[in-house]
Amino acid sequence: MRLEDIVVATPPIDDVDTGFVVAIVEDGGERTFLTSVGAEATLSTGQLDELDVSESDLVYFSGYALLHESNARALLKFLTQIPGATNFLFDPGPIVNEISESMLDAVFERVDWFSCNQREAFLLTDASNSSESARLLRARMNRGGAIVRVGAEGCVVAQSERHSIAVAGFAVESVDTNGAGTVIWERSRPRWPRVARLWVRLAGPTRPRRCQLRNAVRPPVRRGKNSKSSWIRRRPSRARRSRAAPGAGRRSPMRGD
Repeated sequence: MRLEDIVVATPPIDDVDTGFVVAIVEDGGERTFLTSVGAEATLSTGQLDELDVSESDLVYFSGYALLHESNARALLKFLTQIPGATNFLFDPGPIVNEISESMLDAVFERVDWFSCNQREAFLLTDASNSSESARLLRARMNRGGAIVRVGAEGCVVAQSERHSIAVAGFAVESVDTNGAGTVIWERSRPRWPRVARLWVRLAGPTRPRRCQLRNAVRPPVRRGKNSKSSWIRRRPSRARRSRAAPGAGRRSPMRGD
């Protein structure tokens, strides 16, 4: 992070250690996480109030961030304060059924892009297929689009409650899936509106099916220009950098998973 000039935007919590995760990866790439919670579960509204979020920024967090009362309270208030043009991306994760309906309502009220896998989509919508679930998720949103991932088959994208498109996947050799969820968002998010248009154009029957998802999820990314999460920012002000940098590699209020 220091090499990329990325620092933690808020001061470290000196009396609480950062939590950690043990990832168990099976031969087929399936991952299981064993988590020990630490300072990342103690986020406060005061810490997020220090962030200066602009319209060109992207805010992202997952359902795990809403499992802890302090974090949920701070993040949901934060959503009401960010600029209207700031893109907000959300992935509920496998614990979607543990997130309260009121919290999900607050997320759907503001989210620009909602991404989940098929199982999570079915839990949220009681739909019988991925296309229907994507449209039902989009119906709960005010803008943007819903993405339902269907494993090796690719995904379904709905940018309205009346229409969805299936985007085919392509075969790859599993090398290392640890952190794959973050990679999906990090590689996709810098140009989400352009990505959405690519999905729509590439899903036509005359296009080669193999290239659809590959082109859609790999927009150009300039190395080091994009922060890892809403609370980690690149090139803060001089005053903020001098305050945050000493603990940037040691502890942080939130973990950017």
